[in-house]
Amino acid sequence: MKLNVVFTILIITMFINILVAEFVSAIEPIDIEPIEIIITPPPTVRINYPPDGSYYTASICPFTTCTADIYLFIEIVSSAPVSQVSVEILRNGSNYVSYNLCQPDDPIEPGDTSCPTDLDLLLADVFSLPEGAYTINVTAYGSFIPGNASVQISVYPPIGSPPGPVIINRVEPNAGSPPILVRDPDFYSDSTEVSIIGENLHTNPFLKVYFSPIGPYPDPELDSSAGLPTNEWCLYEARITGSSVINGESYLNIRIPEIPENTRWNCSSSDITATVNSFDFQTGWRLVVKDPWIRPERVHTYEAIPDPYKSLSLRETPFDLTRPKYPLLNGFGFDNEDDDASINEFLTVYGNNAYVCLGALGYCASRVLNPIYTGIWYPVYWIWIDSSGGSCNGLASTSLLMNNEILQTETFDNSVHYPVGFTNSGSPAEYDEHWYTTFFGPPTPLDLWGTIRMNHGVQTSAEYIGEMLFDMSEIYSSITGDPVARYFEIEENPDLYVVCMVDSGKGHCVTPYFANADVIGVYDNNKPKNTNSYIEINPTDNTYSFVTENGGIYSGKAIYTFPFFIWLNGRTMPSLVGELAEFLFSMVFGSADGLITTPDGSRWGWDKDGNFIDEMPGAKAIVPVGQSIPTRNIPLVLPVDKGTPNIQVNSRGGDYIFHAGQGGNILQLAVSDSVSGDTDNVTVGYEEDHLTSFSFIPERNASKLTPKIGMLMGEREVALFRWLGLSVPGGSEVKFKVLKDARGVEYENNTGIITHHYLTLNSVDGASGYYHDMIFGPFEIPAGAIHHTTLSNWPSGTSLLSEIDIDRDGNMDITELVSGVPVQLNITDTTPPFVTPPADIMVAATESGGARGNASTQLAEFLIGGSAVDTVDPSPIRLIPIIAGVEVTDNTLFPIGTTPVTFRFIDVNGNIGTATANVTVVGKPGVSGKIISKAWKSPGIMFVNLQLTNTGKGIGRNIKIKQVVPRTLSGTGTVTYNTTLSPGLPYTIGDLDVGASTTVGLYLNVPSMVTKFSITENGTVQDIVGTTLNYSTGQAVTP
Repeated sequence: MKLNVVFTILIITMFINILVAEFVSAIEPIDIEPIEIIITPPPTVRINYPPDGSYYTASICPFTTCTADIYLFIEIVSSAPVSQVSVEILRNGSNYVSYNLCQPDDPIEPGDTSCPTDLDLLLADVFSLPEGAYTINVTAYGSFIPGNASVQISVYPPIGSPPGPVIINRVEPNAGSPPILVRDPDFYSDSTEVSIIGENLHTNPFLKVYFSPIGPYPDPELDSSAGLPTNEWCLYEARITGSSVINGESYLNIRIPEIPENTRWNCSSSDITATVNSFDFQTGWRLVVKDPWIRPERVHTYEAIPDPYKSLSLRETPFDLTRPKYPLLNGFGFDNEDDDASINEFLTVYGNNAYVCLGALGYCASRVLNPIYTGIWYPVYWIWIDSSGGSCNGLASTSLLMNNEILQTETFDNSVHYPVGFTNSGSPAEYDEHWYTTFFGPPTPLDLWGTIRMNHGVQTSAEYIGEMLFDMSEIYSSITGDPVARYFEIEENPDLYVVCMVDSGKGHCVTPYFANADVIGVYDNNKPKNTNSYIEINPTDNTYSFVTENGGIYSGKAIYTFPFFIWLNGRTMPSLVGELAEFLFSMVFGSADGLITTPDGSRWGWDKDGNFIDEMPGAKAIVPVGQSIPTRNIPLVLPVDKGTPNIQVNSRGGDYIFHAGQGGNILQLAVSDSVSGDTDNVTVGYEEDHLTSFSFIPERNASKLTPKIGMLMGEREVALFRWLGLSVPGGSEVKFKVLKDARGVEYENNTGIITHHYLTLNSVDGASGYYHDMIFGPFEIPAGAIHHTTLSNWPSGTSLLSEIDIDRDGNMDITELVSGVPVQLNITDTTPPFVTPPADIMVAATESGGARGNASTQLAEFLIGGSAVDTVDPSPIRLIPIIAGVEVTDNTLFPIGTTPVTFRFIDVNGNIGTATANVTVVGKPGVSGKIISKAWKSPGIMFVNLQLTNTGKGIGRNIKIKQVVPRTLSGTGTVTYNTTLSPGLPYTIGDLDVGASTTVGLYLNVPSMVTKFSITENGTVQDIVGTTLNYSTGQAVTP
């Protein structure tokens, strides 16, 4: 058998143990354990050498293939003589060689290969192996069940001269984070990489590194000749990531391994029960380096730091396990993203405050939606949050709540143990949708994304805004703050706050986790798992700066802290109660910009050219957070002592909302389909420092607007009034006012024309349990009149007292009690009715200028035509049709030509659907004639060429000449119509457009004594709609 293996078999009996020991010591010292006799049927087989898991290098290269000499020492303890000992060597998993160390004598050729008869055997062998991974199996046979043992070793290719002994000098850094299980199955956080620095670390490919907890007492000082007690230590293997030489020092780079949450500091015996809580980060740890390379230069198989061979005074500091940085555990594992601002999300933000509790003596028998929240604040919330472009405030706050264990990850997913284990948002959010039932109250999020979105929406609450106002210091800028003060807050309590930064109309929120040396470390939800996000504070000029994920910069003074309890307690909409109720809270949201001007000339907002103006001392801008690009949807808080402000609304084309609130009064105007470039004006009014009214002047005719007034009338007493179907001519004014003491509202018509509207009322009285959703109208309000509508027989009544002061003398001229019609409101309904207009019509003019409905039955019926269907409201209300935004009446003049008419229907939720049909007014045709030529055909017979022209204002259809009447004017004789040569009567001309002409040749019998005569043509003509009209035209002829 040709193998690069040399076998030398030495069978040694017990009486030559000393010779074997000397032979072995010549190779490497071996400790031969005492013989142990175990009386068991199968023998005990031990491979005392080579050690399991040892490494060798193929350094003997006499041939093409280099080999390593491997010494094999076997101990067999048996209760009966061993008849055969076989060795099997597997290389890289396949059989390499098999042979017998001893066996029964060959009966034909006896030899010295037979096994000794001793019951306790020591056997030795040496062989050479090339590069590879090996398993050595040894089996003992006899009159018993075979016994066996195995070890695994590796032989590496030549790597040069063996290195010197492993020496450990230090570890850098001497603290770091282990991987922590953040999600099942086996999904860990990133761990820290550390470097072991010493000698001969980079030249030894066989090193292994372990982490081991140090017990409650330091290791005793050991004799340098003894080995480390690694059989007692609990070892956790680290992954070696590389090695190098830096400035003459040998570096071995490793990653801290996974550490069980609870481990023992002594693993040698089950009797030792002392445990270590790895994650209390109080226990010291040692690093242990194993050197399995068998070579003369090796001093110890294991080296450790802190070094037990040193005295306590000289020993290194134990390694500290630290908690992974905040983003690696409590930051989410997915990117910041946006979502729609649903009604469920809104109701989770405001909870029970978005409802009114029904029940006497404070007992809450059931709940109904608060119409001020759902009817007024939710449309603002939708624009505010839906245009934010992200969910940073929700991600930052939810992460903070989980870090403080107020929220548990397992609540949302049992397999997730830390927020970073959530690898996707789970959008769209799911909710327990019982908000529509009055008993259960608000919905609750069912998943993580619903919770994040709820927490993101908290920025719209009075409590959140109050915290932001508290952090604003300067009075000469509306967007300001105190970065140094915020830094010290975070430095003192780094686990308490969410930090939000505002710059140039955009805002972003992050979670801080430390503050040191004017630097705040933050988890930035735009950069998951990034541990290098910082807010830098410049204490000299009291500013901050922050670099975004795409290299952008947030900087300035506007930085704010929000304590986590903001997300735990009940939240209210601004302007109802609390400190914010003493300020005017105003905004223009949507597709328009607002420029607010106070009586002293102070201005804030955007002018018509889009330039931002910040010249209103004391005003504070509440910039929404979440968007990465600047927004102009910014609420403004200003003291009421600034006087009555005017708001110039510069439309960008589309829909917008004006909103103002203070002291429990909420005023709002929703405008749809505004024209880009238009400037509308809104002015708010105060009475005794309380917001009470607003007026509206559109630049052009406005027919899609919904004015609203909400009022908090008492404890659990609320009402919301909405004007529906109102049309306002351009340049004219309408005004709306709170009549809180009378539980009503006022409408002032300054348009110069009669206006029409409906009024919806949503009212709740919690103490009595009454709540109503009603619609009233239509109301017709004369020009210049003031209209009061107040709740009748509150709270049980379902009627309004309608009073109109026509001449504004303070006396009501028209008073009536108007009963309401119950309606079912749907706050999520934004779909207008589908309108089918009447068919286009063509009508004849009723006067020279055109046609009026009161003079044309056809036109009057057209104006009340059309129909509509709605997905929610079974009976949409017909509104008065409009032309160019102005209501049409029976007296409206439709000029000659085509006029588009817009037909409107409105549902109970205020959505207006429109469709257009055309009215074409045609004028009456008129026929006139003249003689354009004449000649004698023969004596007594004259030919005349008659030209007929439509001189009217409408097309002439089916024109006929029914009669030609000649008449002698001078001379003697009678002129007659020559029926033989002339066309027969009646004669059909046909159709003539306005101004068009045609000619007809006529022959007349004219006596010679006639010197002058006339011709009269009588006939009929039809207009374009088929009406038959008579005409008569005449000419004088001189023969």
